[in-house]
Amino acid sequence: MNDMMKNLLLWLAIAGMLIFVFSNFNQQTPAKQLTYSEFVSSVSSGDVKRVRIDGLIISGERANGEKFDTVRPSIPDPELMSDLLSKNVIVEGSAPEQQSVWMQLVGGKFSCGVNYHLVYVFYASNARRWRCRWSRWANDLW
Repeated sequence: MNDMMKNLLLWLAIAGMLIFVFSNFNQQTPAKQLTYSEFVSSVSSGDVKRVRIDGLIISGERANGEKFDTVRPSIPDPELMSDLLSKNVIVEGSAPEQQSVWMQLVGGKFSCGVNYHLVYVFYASNARRWRCRWSRWANDLW
């Protein structure tokens, strides 16, 4: 094996070891899954320090630093916000995701224009055949 190949293998081994070491340092402990009932009782007992509400997903941190996740049922809970604020819980929200310009074009005006042109091309390719089959009155209109 030549020197260049040995050098390349050495650098690949070093890079692999660095990736392994840094990936182990960056691991976060997964958040504990709570039922919604457990979450509400934790809020009532003052055990919740901070929450982030993203639609039906509620993630947060307890007073002891433990992270948790829960899913709010799809039925409204108007007392939840007042309970959180009365227990001095820090409440954060998430902004709704904005559609990209590309998706707005594809889903909106662009698709209407494409559909219009497809109908026009279909009509233009069949117009002669349709004129022949229509009555004499329809052919006089053209």
